[in-house]
Amino acid sequence: RQWKEREREREKPRTTKGNGDDDDLHSSRRIDRRQARERERTDRSRGRDPMQQQQPMTCQPCPVAGGVKRSSCLASSSGEGPAGQPVRYRGQVRDMLNPEYYRDEATGAMRERKPLLCVPVEGENQWASPASTAATHTDDDVNQKRRRLDPTAAGAAAAGAALPFQPAPPPAPHVDVSPPTCLLVFPEEVAAAGQGLRLNDVVSVLGELRHEPPADGAGAPVAVIHVTRVLEKGRAALAYPSAHQAGPQQQAETQQQQLGDLPASRGHMIRALASSLGGDQAFANSTLAAEYLLLHLLSHCTHDPVLVGKHCLNLSGIAGEGHSQAVAQVEGLLRLLMPRTRMVPVSLRGLNEKPMWPRKCYVTDALVGGPLLLSGRTHLVLDETQLGEGQLNACGVHNFQCLRQLVQFQTMEIDYQYYKLPIRCDVPALVLSHTKSILPCDTHLRLSQVPAAMAAAAAASPHAQQQQPPPSSTGWGLEPGLGCSLETLRGYLSFCLNHCTDYCIPQEVGAKLQEDFVQRRQKDPTHCTADWFHRQLTLARLLCQSHGEKKLSLERWHQLQHMEALANQPGAVIITPPTAAA
Repeated sequence: RQWKEREREREKPRTTKGNGDDDDLHSSRRIDRRQARERERTDRSRGRDPMQQQQPMTCQPCPVAGGVKRSSCLASSSGEGPAGQPVRYRGQVRDMLNPEYYRDEATGAMRERKPLLCVPVEGENQWASPASTAATHTDDDVNQKRRRLDPTAAGAAAAGAALPFQPAPPPAPHVDVSPPTCLLVFPEEVAAAGQGLRLNDVVSVLGELRHEPPADGAGAPVAVIHVTRVLEKGRAALAYPSAHQAGPQQQAETQQQQLGDLPASRGHMIRALASSLGGDQAFANSTLAAEYLLLHLLSHCTHDPVLVGKHCLNLSGIAGEGHSQAVAQVEGLLRLLMPRTRMVPVSLRGLNEKPMWPRKCYVTDALVGGPLLLSGRTHLVLDETQLGEGQLNACGVHNFQCLRQLVQFQTMEIDYQYYKLPIRCDVPALVLSHTKSILPCDTHLRLSQVPAAMAAAAAASPHAQQQQPPPSSTGWGLEPGLGCSLETLRGYLSFCLNHCTDYCIPQEVGAKLQEDFVQRRQKDPTHCTADWFHRQLTLARLLCQSHGEKKLSLERWHQLQHMEALANQPGAVIITPPTAAA
C-alpha cells in the first residue's frame, strides 16, 4: 500500500517553484533509496541474502588451472566473495590471463584489472621460504622502536614520569598464505606496479584474500587475492634470503665482517663441495671440480640483448656402485646451500613416457607446466647416470630438444599446438654423467678416480676419517672436518651473489687479454674462437666474484688459465696458481 501511494505521488504534476527537472530527479532518488532499504529488510526477514539478488554483468568466463572456470567480471568492485583478511603472498607466475572488466559502484564507470595465475615457487627449498626466514615483529617490538626514536619519550622514561596515553594502533597484521593455486588481481590503482611481470617471474604482494565460487557453480572455490601493494618482483624477489634478514646498518657491518673472513669462508666452501663429490679418497681432482662447481653456483645469465653469463657444468666419471650415492650427496648439499634447486633424472624411460615441455591444454584452457618451467636462478641438476642404451620415440626426441635448448641457449618454447612461443630463462644446469654428456655444456670436467688400493689406504688414515662426509645430507657443514656451519657457507654465497655485482676490467688488463687472445689464436685458430674467449671472460668474472673482487686482475687471469690447463689433464691435482709476476 505504501509503495502504491508513493507511485501515485510521483505521477502527480509538481507545482513547486524552481527547476522542476532537478526536483523530480532528487525526489526520485530519495524514493529509490527508501525502496531499496525496504526491499533489503524484507529479504533479510525472509532469510534471503540481498547480495545474491544482484545480477552480474554478462561476459565470457575466464579460464584458470585445473578446469575451474571463474567469472571474468564481477557485479561490483567490492566482489562477490565474503570480506577477506589482509594477507601476504609470494608465488611464481604460471599463466597470464585476459583482462577483466567490471563496473565501479561509486562512479558507474567501466574499469579494468589484470589477473595472473600464480603457484608456489617451483623448486624452492624449505629453509629459503619467506615463512622460515622472515623476522616476525610483535607489538612490544614496535613500541620499543617508537620509544627509541622519540627523544621526549626517552627523556620522560629516564626521569620516571608517566607518559600520556597516545593511541597509535599498528597496521593490520598480514597473514602469510600459500594456496596451491592463486589468482592475483591487479586493479588499475596498482596496475603500474605490476607492469613488467612475465611468465615464471616471482612476485611478492599484499592484498585481500577472497574465495570466489566458479562461474558454473561446480568445483571448489577459487582463491583470489586483490592486490593492494606489490612488495617485490622480478630479480628483487630472487635475491639470496640472507640479504633480507637484517637492516641496512647491520648488513653493512656483516658485509665488512664477511669481507675480512672471505678467504677462510671460500676455503670452507671448496672443502664442502669437494667432500660432496667424495673427496680426494674418491677422485684425485675433486678440489678442481669443486672450484668449477663454485663458479657454477655463482653464475646467472642475462639476455640483454645477447646471452651473457651462462656457465653450465658437466661432471663426468661418476660411475661404479656408489654413483647414485654420489649424485644424492651433491644434490643434497646444493639443496642446503641454494634457495631453489630442481633434480631431474634423465633416463630413457623418463624421456619417452612424459613430456617435459610446457604446453597449452585447450580442454581445461590452462597452461600445463613441466618440470623445466622454473623461475630465474633455479639450479637444475640433471642426472644422466641413469641414461642407458635404447631408442627414443617422438616424445623422447622432443624432450631431448627441450633440454638441449635450455642448456645451450637458456630458452624454452611453450607449445600452443598452433604455434610455439619462446621464453627466456635463467636456469644454470649441472649435468652429472658417466661419460661426456650428450647436452652441450660450457665446461666439461672428467673426475679422475683413485685406484682401489690407494683409496683404501687413504680412507684408513685418521685425517681421512675425520673429514669423511656424513651418510646423509642433513649433517652437511656441521662436522668438524669442515670447521664451519651452514650459515657460514650461506653467508659467503649471499655476499658473493648480492654484493659483488659491479664488475669491470681495467684498461691495462683488457689490453693484456687481447694480446694473449691474439697469440693463442695464431697458434690454434680452430680452438681459440670468439666463443672460447667469451667463455674465458665469463669464468674470469665468476672467479673474481668468488674472491669478493670487483675488478679483474692478471693474477686471477693466470689462475684461471692454470685451472683450464689442469682441467685438460684428468689425473692432475690443483696446486697453488702462479702469480701475475711469474
